This record gives sequence, C-alpha cells and structure tokens, in this order.
Amino acid sequence: GTQLEVNVAAAAAAQARRARLAAEREWRTSLLRLGATIGLPAADTVVPEGTIPRAALPSQSEEDLVRTALERRADLTALRAEREAAETDVRLARSLAWPDPTVGVSAGKAEDFRVVEFGLSLPLPLWNRGQGARAQAGALLQRAQLTESNSAREAEREIRDSYRGLATAIEAERAFDREVVERLGENLALAEQSFRAGKIGLLVFNNIRRDLVEGRLGYLDAVAEVIERQAALEQAVGGAFEISE
Repeated sequence: GTQLEVNVAAAAAAQARRARLAAEREWRTSLLRLGATIGLPAADTVVPEGTIPRAALPSQSEEDLVRTALERRADLTALRAEREAAETDVRLARSLAWPDPTVGVSAGKAEDFRVVEFGLSLPLPLWNRGQGARAQAGALLQRAQLTESNSAREAEREIRDSYRGLATAIEAERAFDREVVERLGENLALAEQSFRAGKIGLLVFNNIRRDLVEGRLGYLDAVAEVIERQAALEQAVGGAFEISE
C-alpha cells in the first residue's frame, strides 16, 4: 500500500492495542470484584465457565412481579413488622387512658367482733391520662406507615423500571444477526483475501475490519446489558424468577 495507507494502518493497530489492554484491565478488575463478592481471598483466581445466558423476559407479567416483590422482599417485610408493632403500641397507649380499678380486702377486730372490710379504689386521672404516651405512639405509627408506603412505592418503581429496561435490552440484543456476528472470523478472512487479490485497497480493508469488529463488540455490549438488566430485576423483585419459553 501507499505510505498513507501504512500510516493509517499503524495508527489503527496502536488504537487496537490500547483497546485490548483496557479490556484486559477491566477483565481482571471484574474477576477480582467477583471473587470479593463471593468471599474469596484476593490471591484466588476466579475462572467463569458456561455459556452466555439466553435473553428472555420473565414468565410473570409486570403486574405479577410487582405483587410478588411486595409480598416477599425482606426489607418490605421488616417495615410491615415495624408498622404492626407501632399499631400495637398505639392500642396499648389508648388502653392506659382508662382508670384501672383496684379491689382490696382487710380484716380486723373491733371490741368483741371481727370486722372484714372490702374496698374499691378507682383512680380518676383528671390531668394525666397518658396523653404523652398516646401522642408518641401515634407519631411513631405515622412514621412507620409513611416509611412503609414510600418504600413500597420505590420498590414498585424499581421493578417496573427494571422490567421495561430488560425488555428494551432484549429487543436491542435481538436486533443483531447472531449468525453474522458469530462468523466474524470468516468475514475477516474473506475481506483479507479480497485485499490480497487486489480487489480492495488497504483503507477499504481497514474500514471493513473496523466495522466487523465494532459489530461484534456492539453485540457483546448488548448481551452484557441484558445480563445486567436481568440482575437488576432479580434484585428489585427480591429473588430469581422463571424465564418464559
């Protein structure tokens, strides 16, 4: 090729090496992060195995996922328990506002007779009827109710956002022709043969190579987005869900 074509190819090679090193650095960081997440020492090597998971929406509808999450998420269950405890405290504080009668019995002797006396005491709290306790219990109940309601709304928002994000990511992934993308090596070989045969120039070959590689990277990014959205939805729902066929 011409000197211009050689210089362009050299610049492309330098950019490719830089991209490869950045990808390897990110790969190593991801493995260390994965090992730390599952509790492995930093010196242990993590080797992921298996195939890329199939992209599919949950078998449950969006509304069903919302109902399931509101029932089984641990944080929402804890908030419900706090609200129920606050309701119990309110009932207890209200019961203390009523007087608590006390019955007493005493025996004695007066001259030649034995005397047995029965007494009934009924406190009359004219000023202090537990107003402070009732007010405090009521405030704590309102706080618990508000916290539970806000958390439930936020959980519903997370689920709906994650579900719709997963649907969009799956649509983007399926926009790629997987067979064409997976035949990247074959396509590059055909382009190289055309270049060596003089049918295309070096600049054209570099453009074809760049387009094919970018297509492959775009496909992998789309797959990664699907995996990330699936994990986000599982986290929002509070557990794994079944995949539709």
